Parts: sequence; structure tokens; C-alpha cells
Amino acid sequence: MNFINVRRLWRTTPGLRVPRHRLEDSTIERHEAGRPRYLFPLVNIYEAADAFVVRVELPGMKADEVTLDVTGDSLRLAGERRRRLAIDEASCRRQERWFGQWERELSFPHLIDTDDVTAQMASGTLTIHLPKVRVSQPRRVPIEPQADETERSDTDVRADD
Repeated sequence: MNFINVRRLWRTTPGLRVPRHRLEDSTIERHEAGRPRYLFPLVNIYEAADAFVVRVELPGMKADEVTLDVTGDSLRLAGERRRRLAIDEASCRRQERWFGQWERELSFPHLIDTDDVTAQMASGTLTIHLPKVRVSQPRRVPIEPQADETERSDTDVRADD
């Protein structure tokens, strides 16, 4: 069995080195006061030819605890994650789950058809289907001559003016 010496690989491959602050920035937004604010909920966004699909991880939350607002090219998610157990803060030895109100706003490169948006919640995962607005495609419009206009010439039109 071959083992990879990770330390040697780390030292010899500078492309693998990512500064710690860049790793943190992928999941942390800076709050106004400079304190880190972790992004919640985590989302995955997929794009198809005619729609976007957003999957949102909401462990322990119910569908009625989340609100969705879709406007133009943006989706706003909001809710509150509540504690289910009454636990004394002084007895808590470690807390990694965050509780409280949250809000995320996602922007998309295309307009969303707000009338056809659907959302389903199953096993702590919210799946949102956001159809794109259909952009009108150019088409050639045939011109049909009127029955009485077929015999008129260009000089007849000028005489009427």
C-alpha cells in the first residue's frame, strides 16, 4: 500500500498552499463590527438551460420556519433556527451549532419567472426550482399583401400624398 507524505507534498507544491484566511473567507462573512459571521444556511446552486435549482441545508428546521421571496434576479431566504431543548448555557461544554435569526440573499445572472417557482422541504434539505424568464427569440414575420394593394404601383402611392 502506498502512502503519500502530505508534509512533503505540501512543502514542494506551492499551488496547494492556500492561506488560512482565504479558507475562512469561503464560509465566513465579515460583520459590520469586524466579528466573523458564519454563512447559514449553506447552499448549492445548479444551473440548467431553463432553470436554476437551489439546495439549502436546514438541519432541524421545518418548512414553516423559512420564508422565500423571489424578485427579478434574486432570491431571499430568511428564518430562525430555534433550540429544541431547554439547556442551561452554563452547563454547555461545547456548542458548534448556531441558533438565531438568519437571512441570505442570492443573485442570479438571469431573471426568474416568479410565477412558476416551486420549493419542497425533505429531510432538512430545501430544494427550490427557479425557472428562468423565457427570452423572446427573434423570428421572421411574413408580410402578406392586401388584396386591393397588389395592383398599386409606387407612383400611385405618391399621387395619394
